[in-house]
Amino acid sequence: MSHKSYLLLLSLLAAFGSTTALAQKAGSGSDQIASFASPIEGVPTEGELFGLPVNLHGQTTYINQRYNNFNSSYSGQNSLNAQKSMSYTWSGTLFMGARLAPNTDVYFNPEVISGVPFSGLVGLGGFPNGEGSKATGAQAKFYSARAFARHTINQEGDKVVLENEANQITQTVSSNRIVLTGGQFSTLDIFDDSRYAKDPRIQFMNWGNMTYLAYDYAADARGYSWGLAGEWYLDNWVMRASRMLAPKSPNGRDLNWQIFNTYGDQ
Repeated sequence: MSHKSYLLLLSLLAAFGSTTALAQKAGSGSDQIASFASPIEGVPTEGELFGLPVNLHGQTTYINQRYNNFNSSYSGQNSLNAQKSMSYTWSGTLFMGARLAPNTDVYFNPEVISGVPFSGLVGLGGFPNGEGSKATGAQAKFYSARAFARHTINQEGDKVVLENEANQITQTVSSNRIVLTGGQFSTLDIFDDSRYAKDPRIQFMNWGNMTYLAYDYAADARGYSWGLAGEWYLDNWVMRASRMLAPKSPNGRDLNWQIFNTYGDQ
């Protein structure tokens, strides 16, 4: 999608009114993605487009880190550079969604990133910037972060309102429901939610805090993959399972599409 298309979509959304729902917060899969900032007053983030409910959110994050010279008794190919260094990342994401049917949504998250990590991402067990693995250099790179569909099957239970936010159009659901998600997303969108340590853009930046440091999950070098996830909500309880594509090589960009031979199950 071109820059002109983004601007056109922003202009169309700005022309429609928005509604705000103040209600109980509840999970629905990708609503666990953090809301990155308070809404800009006067700029709607939810409305209708061609008769369909739609929403649009965005984020941009710049992280700059530095260290001075330090003494090193040993230095090898995979050691942290002992000379004074500077590292940075800059990222920007659009969170676009549309409701195709009362309980079926589709979402698309184009993303751009540029950055230079310390020592080419070697020399530290837990790198101090979780965004560093997404960057490939100072030149900005555009790519698809998420492109998925979500379907909700409501069962008998209390009504719960999911508020408008990134990758969640305002929706009234049952406290007892099944949620199916398929497409491109991150395993961390569904599992291991934490309000304190999960997203380096707004929480602790070290990538060891994004999830269990000793346990990896199926994802490409940027932390995303393709797969299926199912969630069964029972009031205050939820059961989750997923199968995600694994990369052809550890932390590689290319995924192995043989989902029955190479995969990650949660």
